[in-house]
Amino acid sequence: MRRTRVVQFSGGITSWATARRVADRHGVADLVLLFADTQIEDADLYAFVTSSAAQLGAPLVRVADGRTPWQVFEDKRRLGNSLLAPCSSVLKILPCRRWLTTNTDPARTVLYVGLDGSPRDRRRAPAIERGWDPRPVEFPLLNEPEVSKADLIDEARALGLRPPHAYELGFDHANFNWTSPHAGWQQRVRYEHLRRIFSDTASTSMLFNILPREIQLACQMSGFR
Repeated sequence: MRRTRVVQFSGGITSWATARRVADRHGVADLVLLFADTQIEDADLYAFVTSSAAQLGAPLVRVADGRTPWQVFEDKRRLGNSLLAPCSSVLKILPCRRWLTTNTDPARTVLYVGLDGSPRDRRRAPAIERGWDPRPVEFPLLNEPEVSKADLIDEARALGLRPPHAYELGFDHANFNWTSPHAGWQQRVRYEHLRRIFSDTASTSMLFNILPREIQLACQMSGFR
């Protein structure tokens, strides 16, 4: 029985590596790269999504709620944090679920999520499987515990791709324009990391001025500037 194989394609390095492994194993005839656009991703993440999808030769499907995380926080009257991040549900899960409901048959669909082989991601897998029931979910990278994100970035570069710049700056993820409500207190650590990278006043000011307005506000609230 032919199955539609849908990769949750976030623009991060593990979702790309997942898509590549699915394509290598099953081909691309029934492969869909499902990208939930939060409207605030960095330009080079959008470029990576487009170029890597083209290289894989699989259709890229973009879904979007239309709001940014900050607009969702305002509408929900709740600021996202490490315990509750309504933006992930509203901007990622729900648009993907609507597309899947309209365009796929659960009995003939397999979802793929780019969890890596770390203990933290292994703990996340059961909840993700339950959340997408009745569609089965697979995590190809869980079978490669020895492969790090650095290895995957090197793999992408060897194929002529340029992963999102956030990884070059030392961030462990590339989504939400280098920020993530799920990070909680670690978000302050990320802003401090930016401070170390752009240590002189001129560089810090330059970085601050190119960030989206909402991220500037978050930086100010965290004491970044």
